[in-house]
Amino acid sequence: MKHIPLIAIMLLTLTAALGYSAEKAKPAVLETGINVRDLGAVGDGEKDDTAAFERALRKGAKEKLPVIVTQGTYRITRPLSMGFQSLVGNEPGGWNADTIPMATIIVDHAKGPAINAKDASSIYGIAFLYKENLKKYPPTILLNGNGINIQNVRIQYCWDGIISDNKANTGRLNIENVFIVSPGGTAVYVSGALDIPTLRNIEVWNNLGRPDNTAFKFGYNDGLRASQLVSFGTNIGFELVDAVGDQWATGTWGTFTDCNTDAVSIAWKTTGKKMHRVGILGGFYWTHHMFMELNNPNVEIRAVNNDIQTNGAPCIFAHDSGPVSVSNARFCRAFENEDAPFISLDKIKSFIVSSSSFSNQSPIMSIGSEAKRISITGCIFDDSKFPLIKEDNRSSDAIVLTESNIGK
Repeated sequence: MKHIPLIAIMLLTLTAALGYSAEKAKPAVLETGINVRDLGAVGDGEKDDTAAFERALRKGAKEKLPVIVTQGTYRITRPLSMGFQSLVGNEPGGWNADTIPMATIIVDHAKGPAINAKDASSIYGIAFLYKENLKKYPPTILLNGNGINIQNVRIQYCWDGIISDNKANTGRLNIENVFIVSPGGTAVYVSGALDIPTLRNIEVWNNLGRPDNTAFKFGYNDGLRASQLVSFGTNIGFELVDAVGDQWATGTWGTFTDCNTDAVSIAWKTTGKKMHRVGILGGFYWTHHMFMELNNPNVEIRAVNNDIQTNGAPCIFAHDSGPVSVSNARFCRAFENEDAPFISLDKIKSFIVSSSSFSNQSPIMSIGSEAKRISITGCIFDDSKFPLIKEDNRSSDAIVLTESNIGK
């Protein structure tokens, strides 16, 4: 009789005790879903697989099962609509960055969104690919309902990527682990989320150098939680805008944590009239021009612990803004710029900068005639040949406080 090693006996005993087997360990979703190939999809990148996807989505909705998209390249020629169901690709072999390890959908039409995502839609492990022809397409994923979940998705060469329809309540929205390559318009636009939307680990990379695009845009959102959002090479990194439609009376309130921009023109931009109240916490914002361009009198921004490097314009340029406070920041440039101060305040209700440091590469501030209350305290200014205040056009009723600072 052959002797069985003691360790093998122990493992067999433990496995039996737990009721566990290798067969049971397989992902359940792959065993119980509706496979698009079983309903006629070929996945060779040439044949039109739209009808097979439609059949699978109808069958999945009827049987309350996820729709499985196995490895392959599927050509779709009209919009797909889904609700209360999941579209699930193979588990990626790696992060969906420099390669595409997941199932791919080629979007070969401009008739509407690639996916019309209604209530309780889930999209996981899918790459959406457009032709590299800079054509203007409808959104890749149109957010048209509540409780939508998008994970491990790649979108390449779209015009607009993941976009709210500005009509439905997109509350409880969850978007994470998404890579969007060279959008022509807006990569992610979230609005109408009445309850706690979450965005995490989303990267927008403009490797085609497409102009006039925005990585992240926000209309009306209630309790937004955003973290680890990255924009590289876009025109605008983050934009707070008026939501379209009178049903959204206000803007976004929420926090942006550990977000970054690199090689963008403007990191943060505000427009419109509706109130936004946001915190920008612990990010790196390196830009060609500005950290913030502010043109909304009802915006309120608190920026804490950010590394800010701008080159061709003021770091903060307030054309017209509500209260802004900045603390624990580092202001610097890649080179000297005597024409653009770090902070230019044309019209602003109040501006506070504290416990921050400034390099010696530019003047610190210009004050316009409609800048009302300014406080600069506890800051460190590197020894500089430039003046602290480049232009001072303050009105007689303006209040400017500068104290407890070190340096010029």
